[in-house]
Amino acid sequence: MLPRWFNSHASHSLDWSITQPMIKPERSPLVRYGVALLSIVLALLLMLLLERWVPMRSSPFLFFFAAVMVSAWYGGFGAGICATTIAAVVSVYFFLPPVYSFALPTTSELLRIGLFIVLALMITVLSATRRQLLKALQHERDLIAAIVGTAGSLIIVLDRWGKIVQFNRACEQLTGYTFTDVRGKSPWDLFLLPEDVERVQQIFQALCLSAAPNAYENTWIAKDGSRHLIAWSNNVLLDERGAVFFVIGTGIDITERKQAEQTLQETNQALQALVQASPVAITVLDRHGIVKRWNPSAERIFGWQAAEAIGRVMPTVPEDKQEEFLEKVAATLNGDLLDGVETYRQRKDGSLIYVGLWTAVLRGSTAAEDGLISIAVDLSERKEAETAVRLSQERLTSFVEANVVGILFGDISGGINEANDEFLRIVGYSREDLEAGALRWTHITPPEYLPIDEKAIREALLEGGCTPYEKEYIRKDDSRIPVLIGFGLLGEERQQTVAFILDLTERKRLEQALRAQAEQLTQANRMKDEFLAVLSHELRTPLNSILGWARLLRTRQFDAEITERALETIERNARLQNQLVDDILDISKITQGKLCLHPRPVDLVSVIAAAIDAMRPAAAAKSMMVKLNSALTPEMSEPYFVLGDPDRLQQVVWNLLSNAIKFTPEGGQVDVQLSIAQHLTSHAQITVADTGNGIGADFLPFVFDRFRQADSSSTRAEGGLGLGLAIVRQLVELHGGMVQVESPGIGQGTTFTITLPMMSESQRVEWLKAKG
Repeated sequence: MLPRWFNSHASHSLDWSITQPMIKPERSPLVRYGVALLSIVLALLLMLLLERWVPMRSSPFLFFFAAVMVSAWYGGFGAGICATTIAAVVSVYFFLPPVYSFALPTTSELLRIGLFIVLALMITVLSATRRQLLKALQHERDLIAAIVGTAGSLIIVLDRWGKIVQFNRACEQLTGYTFTDVRGKSPWDLFLLPEDVERVQQIFQALCLSAAPNAYENTWIAKDGSRHLIAWSNNVLLDERGAVFFVIGTGIDITERKQAEQTLQETNQALQALVQASPVAITVLDRHGIVKRWNPSAERIFGWQAAEAIGRVMPTVPEDKQEEFLEKVAATLNGDLLDGVETYRQRKDGSLIYVGLWTAVLRGSTAAEDGLISIAVDLSERKEAETAVRLSQERLTSFVEANVVGILFGDISGGINEANDEFLRIVGYSREDLEAGALRWTHITPPEYLPIDEKAIREALLEGGCTPYEKEYIRKDDSRIPVLIGFGLLGEERQQTVAFILDLTERKRLEQALRAQAEQLTQANRMKDEFLAVLSHELRTPLNSILGWARLLRTRQFDAEITERALETIERNARLQNQLVDDILDISKITQGKLCLHPRPVDLVSVIAAAIDAMRPAAAAKSMMVKLNSALTPEMSEPYFVLGDPDRLQQVVWNLLSNAIKFTPEGGQVDVQLSIAQHLTSHAQITVADTGNGIGADFLPFVFDRFRQADSSSTRAEGGLGLGLAIVRQLVELHGGMVQVESPGIGQGTTFTITLPMMSESQRVEWLKAKG
């Protein structure tokens, strides 16, 4: 537990010594009481000297209070009592009437003496208590100084500016600097690597700001140039205002520990690498024979993967060897190690393998944690050479018959002696064709690939095998199939071949798909560039008109007609700008899924009528006649109610009408029809047909894509960003409907058809009731 002065509100200086703590001896009673007597004598002499000028009899105890205070502070409680008693007697004799006499004074004088004694006793108690507290505080300081000075940990104290104010003996021994050498200097100016300075300063500043303890590691450079890795734990002392007064750092030199850890890590890594790279099977078992470690050679030799073997009793032990295995585990733990014992073990596939076994004990912290390491060397080649050859032949046959890849046995002149089913599937021939001798690899190779085959044969004659290469085979149906082929030459004369053929049809298809995707990405990038160009044009053109008329109106006077025309132009272009921005915002919201609909029962008749009315001025503004023929009449009694957002549905119709008017030439016609869908009577159908420019068949599938334009130049001439139809499709789909487009071709007009689910009368009533 820290002393009371060593808390978060300490404001005392830390200039106490930490190398030579001083414990002052207790003063002797003679000195303490002598000081008390001397204080009284000095006070009496001073009062007698001042008697000529100041009447001391009116204040007979004035200087004796100070004498009592000094006596109690220096000599303690006893000396204070002694001084109080002597002062009372001296005051009675020298200053209280009758003076120079010990006769009993009057009652009032007795009260004054009693008051003096009470006050003097209070001063004595307070001074003695303060003296004891200071004495205890000094003892605590000396104790802490001794602990800090002799501590094995590094202890450094910094002021709020990062200057060293304490530096214990452990720091001196580590760095080679004395406290005098470093006092008033910053540690980052003395001990730190250049690359650590900024980080440590940031840690110090953060500690000063947060006043929260922290910990970190850094390297100190000693006076002799040696480097030490230090683990620091820091805390702060706060002043009475709560600000950081001192930062105290306690550090431990972890250089050797880190070096030992590094050495241990390197050793472990070397052992791990040795175990992993060892050509023999190495396993670690616990005292019950359960596998704890399983190296790659064990996987290779026995067939079990590490994940399959770890956590279970040694899987390689056959059932008839289980009891013997457990006995050998127990014997190994008792010190009877196996040294090259030959036995047989079982692979994952059930086959037996002869091995040589070596064991060693791995001692744990307790007997229950003891284990053993087992090393198994494959002796099957030495024990069963003939069996190994047979097994090898069986594996090859199994591989050929597995039909993972095409395999053929033939010669370098073009003959094929044997082939598996996969090869026959690749080339499209039957086994009867092969057995009849009708299949030669030179006959099924296109002429342009024969030079490549000859080059591969020359390489194989030199190296024994060729580098795999791609070619094509001509199938029996005369189609071609891409393959990857590699082969090796057999026999002393190297005339026989074994070839492996891999069907590349799927890979080629994927490559073609990737090329198509790359082309699509290029097209998308080109569309982005075109869109940005169109956007800049569409934004700049109205702005130029607005700015031009605005400058003219500001600088010149026009008559009312021209002014009205200018204002109409400005208003029209501003609305155009607003529409462009709205389209961009709408498509952005739709893309991000943030577009909100406010559905309610909507009569499509009113929606379409409102859209047609809104588009009549746009049609009239063009210098041509555009006729809007609508099947909507005021007398229509059949309601076409759908559940939707009326503003968004009107936007859909408005976009289609705007698009139709834009691309319909002078004298053209735009028709709007509303009816029941022919093949889906529960849906309403809106048709917008025009006699305009039409759409080419190659562009019809992309007409609703964002930023897609059949003719960028013509579209840019007509205006627009290529977003309107994309917005139409998204809004219609959000309403549960669908939109389609038809066009016989260029110059033959376009028809857009929207289908939306209608609400029955009962559904509309239920919805209105639910909404109150």
